[in-house]
Amino acid sequence: MVDFILEEKNTKICSKCGESKELRFFSFRADTNKYRGQCRKCHKGYDVCREEKKDIVNKLLADNKKECSKCNKVKSLSDFTKDSYTYTKYSSNCKDCINTNNKDNAASRKKTTAKRRYNITDDQYDELMAVETCVICSEKLTDDNRHIDHCHTTQVVRGALCSFCNMGLGHFKDNIESLTKAIKYLNNK
Repeated sequence: MVDFILEEKNTKICSKCGESKELRFFSFRADTNKYRGQCRKCHKGYDVCREEKKDIVNKLLADNKKECSKCNKVKSLSDFTKDSYTYTKYSSNCKDCINTNNKDNAASRKKTTAKRRYNITDDQYDELMAVETCVICSEKLTDDNRHIDHCHTTQVVRGALCSFCNMGLGHFKDNIESLTKAIKYLNNK
Protein backbone atom coordinates (compact mmCIF):
# COMPACT_ATOMS: atom_id res chain seq x y z
CA MET A 1 0.00 0.00 0.00
CA VAL A 2 1.27 3.47 -0.87
CA ASP A 3 1.50 6.06 1.91
CA PHE A 4 -0.14 9.26 0.64
CA ILE A 5 1.79 11.91 2.55
CA LEU A 6 1.86 15.32 0.99
CA GLU A 7 5.29 16.51 2.17
CA GLU A 8 4.89 20.19 1.36
CA LYS A 9 1.88 20.60 3.68
CA ASN A 10 2.79 17.85 6.16
CA THR A 11 -0.62 16.28 5.54
CA LYS A 12 -1.91 12.83 4.67
CA ILE A 13 -5.08 11.51 3.02
CA CYS A 14 -7.12 9.17 5.21
CA SER A 15 -7.76 5.82 3.47
CA LYS A 16 -11.25 5.57 4.98
CA CYS A 17 -12.83 9.05 4.84
CA GLY A 18 -10.63 10.35 1.99
CA GLU A 19 -10.01 13.70 3.74
CA SER A 20 -6.63 15.39 3.68
CA LYS A 21 -5.57 16.02 7.28
CA GLU A 22 -2.47 17.16 9.15
CA LEU A 23 -0.19 14.35 10.32
CA ARG A 24 -1.11 15.07 13.95
CA PHE A 25 -4.51 13.50 13.22
CA PHE A 26 -2.84 10.15 12.42
CA SER A 27 -1.22 7.67 14.81
CA PHE A 28 2.46 6.91 14.23
CA ARG A 29 3.34 3.23 14.19
CA ALA A 30 6.77 2.55 15.66
CA ASP A 31 6.86 -0.99 14.24
CA THR A 32 6.64 0.20 10.61
CA ASN A 33 7.98 3.75 11.11
CA LYS A 34 4.95 5.07 9.21
CA TYR A 35 1.73 6.86 10.00
CA ARG A 36 -1.40 4.75 10.16
CA GLY A 37 -3.50 4.71 6.96
CA GLN A 38 -6.68 5.89 8.67
CA CYS A 39 -6.95 9.03 10.76
CA ARG A 40 -7.58 8.55 14.50
CA LYS A 41 -11.22 9.52 14.05
CA CYS A 42 -11.86 6.78 11.49
CA HIS A 43 -9.55 4.19 13.06
CA LYS A 44 -10.92 4.47 16.62
CA GLY A 45 -14.49 5.31 15.64
CA TYR A 46 -14.46 8.58 17.62
CA ASP A 47 -17.02 11.26 16.83
CA VAL A 48 -14.30 13.83 17.49
CA CYS A 49 -10.68 12.86 17.99
CA ARG A 50 -8.51 14.46 20.67
CA GLU A 51 -6.76 16.84 18.28
CA GLU A 52 -10.05 18.07 16.80
CA LYS A 53 -11.44 18.52 20.31
CA LYS A 54 -8.34 20.52 21.26
CA ASP A 55 -8.87 22.77 18.22
CA ILE A 56 -12.52 23.34 19.21
CA VAL A 57 -11.51 24.14 22.81
CA ASN A 58 -8.82 26.58 21.66
CA LYS A 59 -11.27 28.39 19.34
CA LEU A 60 -13.75 28.75 22.20
CA LEU A 61 -11.01 29.99 24.55
CA ALA A 62 -10.00 32.59 21.97
CA ASP A 63 -13.58 33.89 22.15
CA ASN A 64 -13.47 33.82 25.99
CA LYS A 65 -15.90 30.89 26.06
CA LYS A 66 -15.86 27.29 27.24
CA GLU A 67 -18.18 24.29 27.10
CA CYS A 68 -19.41 22.88 30.41
CA SER A 69 -18.80 19.13 30.60
CA LYS A 70 -21.92 18.64 32.76
CA CYS A 71 -24.65 20.62 30.94
CA ASN A 72 -22.80 20.78 27.56
CA LYS A 73 -23.63 24.49 27.14
CA VAL A 74 -21.09 26.95 25.78
CA LYS A 75 -20.72 29.76 28.33
CA SER A 76 -18.52 32.74 29.06
CA LEU A 77 -15.27 32.06 30.96
CA SER A 78 -16.66 34.16 33.83
CA ASP A 79 -19.16 31.32 34.40
CA PHE A 80 -16.28 28.96 35.31
CA THR A 81 -13.92 28.92 38.28
CA LYS A 82 -10.19 29.10 37.66
CA ASP A 83 -8.26 25.85 37.97
CA SER A 84 -4.54 25.96 37.29
CA TYR A 85 -4.30 22.16 37.00
CA THR A 86 -6.39 21.87 33.83
CA TYR A 87 -5.42 22.40 30.20
CA THR A 88 -7.77 25.37 29.85
CA LYS A 89 -6.95 26.77 33.34
CA TYR A 90 -10.70 26.72 34.10
CA SER A 91 -12.86 24.09 35.81
CA SER A 92 -14.61 21.48 33.68
CA ASN A 93 -18.05 22.34 35.05
CA CYS A 94 -19.68 25.77 35.12
CA LYS A 95 -20.50 27.49 38.42
CA ASP A 96 -24.22 26.75 38.01
CA CYS A 97 -23.61 23.00 37.66
CA ILE A 98 -21.16 23.00 40.57
CA ASN A 99 -23.69 24.82 42.80
CA THR A 100 -26.49 22.46 41.79
CA ASN A 101 -24.27 19.46 42.51
CA ASN A 102 -23.25 20.89 45.90
CA LYS A 103 -26.88 21.49 46.89
CA ASP A 104 -27.91 18.01 45.74
CA ASN A 105 -25.12 16.35 47.71
CA ALA A 106 -25.14 18.53 50.85
CA ALA A 107 -27.06 16.05 53.02
CA SER A 108 -24.88 13.16 51.90
CA ARG A 109 -21.67 15.10 52.62
CA LYS A 110 -22.99 16.19 56.02
CA LYS A 111 -23.80 12.57 56.93
CA THR A 112 -20.41 11.29 55.74
CA THR A 113 -18.57 14.00 57.67
CA ALA A 114 -20.53 13.30 60.88
CA LYS A 115 -19.95 9.54 60.61
CA ARG A 116 -16.22 10.03 60.11
CA ARG A 117 -15.80 12.78 62.72
CA TYR A 118 -17.80 11.11 65.50
CA ASN A 119 -17.24 7.47 64.53
CA ILE A 120 -20.95 6.64 64.44
CA THR A 121 -23.01 4.23 62.35
CA ASP A 122 -25.79 5.03 59.88
CA ASP A 123 -28.41 4.05 62.46
CA GLN A 124 -26.88 6.29 65.13
CA TYR A 125 -26.76 9.19 62.68
CA ASP A 126 -30.40 8.62 61.69
CA GLU A 127 -31.41 8.59 65.39
CA LEU A 128 -29.67 11.94 65.95
CA MET A 129 -31.40 13.43 62.89
CA ALA A 130 -34.79 12.15 64.12
CA VAL A 131 -34.58 14.19 67.35
CA GLU A 132 -37.09 17.02 66.95
CA THR A 133 -36.30 19.32 69.91
CA CYS A 134 -33.21 20.39 71.82
CA VAL A 135 -32.89 18.45 75.08
CA ILE A 136 -31.75 21.56 76.98
CA CYS A 137 -33.95 24.43 75.75
CA SER A 138 -36.71 22.51 73.88
CA GLU A 139 -36.20 24.61 70.73
CA LYS A 140 -37.37 22.92 67.52
CA LEU A 141 -34.37 21.47 65.68
CA THR A 142 -33.95 22.09 61.94
CA ASP A 143 -31.19 21.22 59.51
CA ASP A 144 -29.77 24.71 60.04
CA ASN A 145 -29.60 24.75 63.85
CA ARG A 146 -29.10 21.02 64.67
CA HIS A 147 -25.65 20.14 66.04
CA ILE A 148 -24.24 16.83 67.23
CA ASP A 149 -22.99 17.30 70.79
CA HIS A 150 -20.02 15.25 71.93
CA CYS A 151 -17.52 15.16 74.81
CA HIS A 152 -14.21 16.62 73.71
CA THR A 153 -12.17 14.44 76.05
CA THR A 154 -13.82 11.03 75.43
CA GLN A 155 -15.21 11.82 71.94
CA VAL A 156 -18.50 10.14 72.94
CA VAL A 157 -21.60 11.51 71.20
CA ARG A 158 -24.18 12.70 73.75
CA GLY A 159 -27.03 13.77 71.48
CA ALA A 160 -28.43 16.45 69.21
CA LEU A 161 -28.70 20.03 70.51
CA CYS A 162 -29.55 23.41 69.04
CA SER A 163 -26.56 25.50 68.02
CA PHE A 164 -26.84 27.90 71.00
CA CYS A 165 -26.93 25.15 73.63
CA ASN A 166 -24.11 23.28 71.91
CA MET A 167 -21.96 26.42 71.83
CA GLY A 168 -22.87 27.19 75.45
CA LEU A 169 -21.60 23.83 76.62
CA GLY A 170 -18.52 24.29 74.50
CA HIS A 171 -17.77 27.74 75.96
CA PHE A 172 -18.07 26.27 79.46
CA LYS A 173 -15.66 23.54 78.30
CA ASP A 174 -18.09 20.87 79.55
CA ASN A 175 -17.10 21.83 83.12
CA ILE A 176 -19.92 20.94 85.54
CA GLU A 177 -18.54 23.23 88.28
CA SER A 178 -18.59 26.23 85.96
CA LEU A 179 -22.12 25.40 84.82
CA THR A 180 -23.26 25.04 88.46
CA LYS A 181 -21.74 28.43 89.31
CA ALA A 182 -23.53 29.92 86.28
CA ILE A 183 -26.86 28.50 87.51
CA LYS A 184 -26.28 29.93 91.01
CA TYR A 185 -25.34 33.26 89.46
CA LEU A 186 -28.56 33.34 87.39
CA ASN A 187 -30.69 32.35 90.41
CA ASN A 188 -29.22 35.23 92.48
CA LYS A 189 -29.97 37.91 89.88
